[in-house]
Amino acid sequence: MKRFASHYLLLPGYGLLKQYVVEIEGGCAVRAFSLSEESERVQWMPGVSILLPKKEGESLHEKPILLLDAICSMLHCSNQLTEIPIDILTDFTSRKLSLYRLYPFDFTAMLPTEWTKITPLL
Repeated sequence: MKRFASHYLLLPGYGLLKQYVVEIEGGCAVRAFSLSEESERVQWMPGVSILLPKKEGESLHEKPILLLDAICSMLHCSNQLTEIPIDILTDFTSRKLSLYRLYPFDFTAMLPTEWTKITPLL
């Protein structure tokens, strides 16, 4: 099991969570929780992390520009959340969500830059 934390976690269709940890097991997210203190078992990944269904993530290599455009739209209309929605928590493993990192990231504009890369976190 690996744990990754970032400045923001984007949940498409829900919004943004500030400083959240996502646990990954077998390439899929199994749990998420707020980063309340430093932990030696959590790897800090600056930027924005995004949880995507496995199928969307697999198509990243084919059309990363289209995905970045979609992410820009999601970020533009995203709400700032204080906790993870309960329906995502109860449905983590069945949805087969994968975690991806957007970095570098422009936190002033809250948008990816022209140099932003999308990297899977496994």
